[in-house]
Amino acid sequence: MNEYALLFLIVICAIGLIILLDWLITKHRSKTLYDVNKLITRKNLQPYVIIIENTTNKPKKAVLFGHDKHIRSENYGSDSGVVLTSFSTNSYGEILEESKTKPFLSALMRITTTDLDQIDKSFTYIAVSGSGTMASVPIMPDSYMHDDQVQKSIVDIPYRLQIDGGKRLEFEILPKNQMTVTFFPESQFSLGHILRQLEKTDMTKDSMFDGVPETPLESFNEHPKPYDDLP
Repeated sequence: MNEYALLFLIVICAIGLIILLDWLITKHRSKTLYDVNKLITRKNLQPYVIIIENTTNKPKKAVLFGHDKHIRSENYGSDSGVVLTSFSTNSYGEILEESKTKPFLSALMRITTTDLDQIDKSFTYIAVSGSGTMASVPIMPDSYMHDDQVQKSIVDIPYRLQIDGGKRLEFEILPKNQMTVTFFPESQFSLGHILRQLEKTDMTKDSMFDGVPETPLESFNEHPKPYDDLP
């Protein structure tokens, strides 16, 4: 073997070694410290049931969720005279806190009201990012009513809503009206799972937060599919 052939062989081996090292490094960096799917719960999720009551003789603005904007606001952003309670043992304030650490994707929103005119009032779904970008979309409950529907005081809205610290719902509640809004989660993300897995991880590794999913703004261009598996 002459020296040129030997040099060529060395170059080929060097290139192969570089490609192999690059593949190994990429593979290492692409590994997360945990399985992202394990951070998302899709089974045995309980609905969030929130009762909203307008105790006054005037229409009032009600706000649901919006932790980042309203956690320290008076009455959590709702007008005075609007009372927010939870059907569960948790208070509404605790539900609001949990929406920050356990954001969820609601597949269906069910509205029950004592005043049938409330169905004609629209909801506004508002999403605000940390940089201040805001998007909003109106939701019209009456458009989801069926002509043959027997119970006119209940309407199911199969609209997927992402609920986290930057998302909220605003609407007008009629005087002396009590309504219940139930959110049926399709999936839920838990930050607590991250912390528990990080406790088992070498905190000095550069890739500690590789693969942590961000929570993007929902796309408002595509109407979600109906949610059929309701209790």
